[in-house]
Amino acid sequence: MNRPPHRWRRGLAAGVLAVLPLLAGVGAIVLRPDVAAAAWQGLARNALPWTVRGGIEHGIYFGWASLEDGILRLAGHACSADDPVVTVAIPLAGETLTLGAGDVRTEHADLGLPERVAALSLQPREASLQRLRAAAVATHGATADAALDTTPDATHAATPDTTPDTTRLRPRETTFRHLVARCRGGAETRAGVGIATWMVLPAPPLNEPASTVRVVAARSAPHLGVLAALVVANEGNDPVILARVTYAPTGTATGRVRAAAGSTAQLAAWRWRSTGPGNGAVDPAGLTPWHAAFQSPSDPRAMRLRSADALDLPLGPGEVAMIVIDQDSLTAAHPPRRVILYPVLSVTSGDGGDSTGGSTIGSTGTTRTVRFVGSPLPAVGWTASERQAESASPPRTDETEHR
Repeated sequence: MNRPPHRWRRGLAAGVLAVLPLLAGVGAIVLRPDVAAAAWQGLARNALPWTVRGGIEHGIYFGWASLEDGILRLAGHACSADDPVVTVAIPLAGETLTLGAGDVRTEHADLGLPERVAALSLQPREASLQRLRAAAVATHGATADAALDTTPDATHAATPDTTPDTTRLRPRETTFRHLVARCRGGAETRAGVGIATWMVLPAPPLNEPASTVRVVAARSAPHLGVLAALVVANEGNDPVILARVTYAPTGTATGRVRAAAGSTAQLAAWRWRSTGPGNGAVDPAGLTPWHAAFQSPSDPRAMRLRSADALDLPLGPGEVAMIVIDQDSLTAAHPPRRVILYPVLSVTSGDGGDSTGGSTIGSTGTTRTVRFVGSPLPAVGWTASERQAESASPPRTDETEHR
């Protein structure tokens, strides 16, 4: 009987041994959710590298500034690691806002991705915040009559405001497209950023308690086109209305987000539908009304496509909401543009009210206060390419906009 040469048998054995780990890995992914989550993160790392080659990348950036704090991050570094940035000058409304060493830093930021991202972080403090607020008021005064009251963009609609500066209660936006960075060695670099917007939040109403609504978690899956699935919690004892979310510069936002509200148990099903398996996600297809994570598709607060300008999601004490910002939430671009966004929530106390700002008197005569909550966690990823947008399929029937 003819027998294969020894080298053939050795090669066959080696092939079998090489395949066994692969089969074991597939079995582990099927049987163990923690292994599946690790594989998912590996896919994210390989599918969308976030290495910045140098300089500031032209992208879409959005941040916010309150009375005490502020955040806006740009992808890339204006100076080298050996010659760090010491000041950044930003042209705003005919004047220049200069941020010093305490307001700006270069870092490899943790943005919730598998790898840290080289970033220029702009976090103004005290005097810089005051100058930023003054520049935002000046920008608003110069553009309110010409643009804001006629802008069709659903996520940035506003009305003319002629009240004195001390009583203005609406947020202001100020945008820039380039900056000048000065390095420690004295070199200056003028860098384009694409488009970057700060939303300057109004002071909270006097004699009112602080907002109890918080952004408590965020998960990004750029390889799936999901920039962020933000988890919002009502940590207070009173019901509120999650009225709207502003998340990108004017002209770059489509105003389309997916959102839901309900109990913390329902987060598991929302995670599956937003960012895939892992992280405690549960496939909603296998849920019945007997499961705590179940939410009827006919529930007005179920996960579906909504207008960012009219979320109108009630949140009872201890309840949560999820807001999914994905590539469909931004206008497509060619080539695709990098995105780092810190959204701002508009939250109304009581049973509803005007979500654009200030305090309003409801139909029952009760005062409803609007608060603005800046997210400390970002939405990150890329815009869709124009070719992707043209070939995109319509949303599923269970995610169509609820009217």
